[in-house]
Amino acid sequence: MSYICKTVGIKPRYGWKLYRRYEKTGVLPYPKRLGRKPKPILLEEKQRILAMNERHPLSGANTLEKLLDQEGGHIPHNRIYIVLKQTGKAKDEPKKQKQRKYVRYERKHSNSLWHTDLFEKYEGNNVAILYEDDASRMMTGALLLDRPTAANCVTAGKMAMECTLFFGLSD
Repeated sequence: MSYICKTVGIKPRYGWKLYRRYEKTGVLPYPKRLGRKPKPILLEEKQRILAMNERHPLSGANTLEKLLDQEGGHIPHNRIYIVLKQTGKAKDEPKKQKQRKYVRYERKHSNSLWHTDLFEKYEGNNVAILYEDDASRMMTGALLLDRPTAANCVTAGKMAMECTLFFGLSD
């Protein structure tokens, strides 16, 4: 029994309880659905949701929830989404259903990768060269220049490696 319970992921005491219940009734103990049973959506709620959606056709479930709250009476956005989906006014978006397990270009350890960026001000002729650590997102160095040249970028990189921040220097 302990091996079976370990395989299924339940405690042995609960396993024996299920076994005794099976011996008594002869019915296999299928697991119940977890969580609270959902309340049925009332016709009045459906009508309120659809009326608000008619007035604001480009709004999603979260926005409709806020608008319905202002009107009086709260309806959760997941219930609003269910109604919109049943009436064909919303669709499944598979890309939004599961969180991605990866993050692009993000390192685990500080100083294993730096990003470099050039930033031009709209007013004036100044250009900023910025260095940012990928893991911590800390600005490791910056240099404000009149014009970006290869030599200036190397100078800014050397200053960033010394872990000091320089502003307002020009060549």
